[in-house]
Amino acid sequence: MGSEATTFILDVSPSMVKLGFSEQAMAYIEYVLFLKAKKQRKTDWASCYLANCSMTRNDQETDNVFQLLPFTAPISATRIIEAIQELQTIIDQQYADQKTVNSMVQSLLVSSVGMRDEFNKRKVKKQIMIFTNDLDGLDLTEQELDTLRQELDCRIILVTCGVEEADVVKHEKSIWEKCVDIIPGSIQISMTELLQEITTPNPAIVKPVRIFQGELRLGAPILKNDDSDEACSYTSIKVEGYPATKAVTSLNRRVVAKEEDNHYEPVKAIIEYEAFDLEDDDDDEDGGERGDGFSDAKGDISSRTVSIARDSVTKAYRYGTDYVVLPPAIESERIYHTSPGLDIRGFVGRAEIPRHYLSSESTFILPAIKEGTQADTLALTALVDSMIHQDKMAIARYVQRTDSEVQMCLLCPLLISQKRKSTGTDADPKSRALVLSRLPFAEDERASDYPRLTPVSTDAKQLQKNKEVDTLMEEFVNSRDLGEGLGATWYSTPLYQPVDASITTDSTLPLPNKERSRDTEVYATPAIGIHRMQQILVEYMHQRIVRKSEKFEVPGLPSIYDKLLNPKFDNTEIPTQKLQERVAIKLNNTKPSGNPYSDEQQDEDEEFYDIPTLESLLARGKS
Repeated sequence: MGSEATTFILDVSPSMVKLGFSEQAMAYIEYVLFLKAKKQRKTDWASCYLANCSMTRNDQETDNVFQLLPFTAPISATRIIEAIQELQTIIDQQYADQKTVNSMVQSLLVSSVGMRDEFNKRKVKKQIMIFTNDLDGLDLTEQELDTLRQELDCRIILVTCGVEEADVVKHEKSIWEKCVDIIPGSIQISMTELLQEITTPNPAIVKPVRIFQGELRLGAPILKNDDSDEACSYTSIKVEGYPATKAVTSLNRRVVAKEEDNHYEPVKAIIEYEAFDLEDDDDDEDGGERGDGFSDAKGDISSRTVSIARDSVTKAYRYGTDYVVLPPAIESERIYHTSPGLDIRGFVGRAEIPRHYLSSESTFILPAIKEGTQADTLALTALVDSMIHQDKMAIARYVQRTDSEVQMCLLCPLLISQKRKSTGTDADPKSRALVLSRLPFAEDERASDYPRLTPVSTDAKQLQKNKEVDTLMEEFVNSRDLGEGLGATWYSTPLYQPVDASITTDSTLPLPNKERSRDTEVYATPAIGIHRMQQILVEYMHQRIVRKSEKFEVPGLPSIYDKLLNPKFDNTEIPTQKLQERVAIKLNNTKPSGNPYSDEQQDEDEEFYDIPTLESLLARGKS
């Protein structure tokens, strides 16, 4: 992502302050600045101006234009807190003064000049974000608008506060709307959309990073010293691998030390090696020393440790009860030398692979983009189409990089819909790929035998009862369906996008994207814990640090999170009373205890009449 400079212009007129729109804009600005402080990008600048303000502070000494924050990158949390607290003080003064001024044009010009002086001819993406509820507050003529378009070298993001586009019925556009129309790249959005953007999860699309580059071979010998290597003919396709699973990590945390001035400094971690000194000491003959050289007293053990240099530490392999250090000549022979590649060893039917084998992290296998040719794309397309037509999957030997471990993997065909319309009339609307999933070895599996839900019986009456119970349970499970799904098949899903699709956003700002739906399906649930943690962290800094509140009120869970955590289903399709009677399910009417340790603290004299005996449980299994 390239360099970016954002200037916020906040209208602090009496109408904005009295109606609470300035508070909403301040909440958005605070959220964006804290995100910038979290990322700490050196090429992401931010500044802030206050328009229609009764106070003046700027480099050009223009009246009623207040520069709250100069261009800063990267910005620190301390600087953000100072700016937000100062902004809150100014808003309170504006509410008390009730003085009406109009300096929106001056604020726009001052911010534009400041941006030009700061970056000159540097290649930086510039944008000015304006918060106002007065669409006619820009006092410019048509000729002056055209001059402004020629002078401005940045786009404008107009945020309308309290004005919905659907409610505006005008015969003529306002000055601000005309300004947005004539300046290239400018957009107009509502404050409601911005608040929704920062209060609901919006997982970013994963940027594709190549993790594998090699050949997909079919019928090739694996060993290089094979005599039939030269005489063997095989199919070779140049492919690349991209991760299909993103590992979501928690928020970054560092160990810091608090200084005297309440300033926190990171603590450096130093690894030191120590060993026990096992040499006998004549002075410890009467100290209860054992035969192995260790003393019974814990204090003696700690006093007999010896520091070891890092160069004196080596790797040893355990052999029985001993440890063996291999010499360098043998250590090099221990490594199984491999070269990156993907070799198909055979094909199996789709129904022959258990679903629980495909739970590992997956990788997309695509034709090579730079080093590949059209022949590689056509060959992989033919392979994928053949596997789909014959309902087959491939078993492959996979080596990701040089001298890495050998993995046995499963290759599943995949069709991905192309969102970009091709100019060719015969262009295929779908692209082909393979999904690589690591298969577990025998040592990775945990075999378990689960008992049947219904007892095995040869009695015709009992068999009929078991069949009825299975049918009722199947209907019960089907009634809990959460929807019709995404129209996916075993080889396609609309959740994936092509690797070459445009995934870069226009800005680092959280802006609404109309092309991307805000509705989150249960099939693509985001990492709620990470989003919730970030929400609480930002709210904590707002309440305890910015507002200096003594108490912290935990924010409520957003409705979109609640829908994902508690999906609803239709409970009227099938009555559950008959199923409860057949499997003897009873409702537990006991109230939960408020003491979490009540189960461990029950008296021995308490009657556990609800717990069946072991003999009765065994008898139920035999019946």
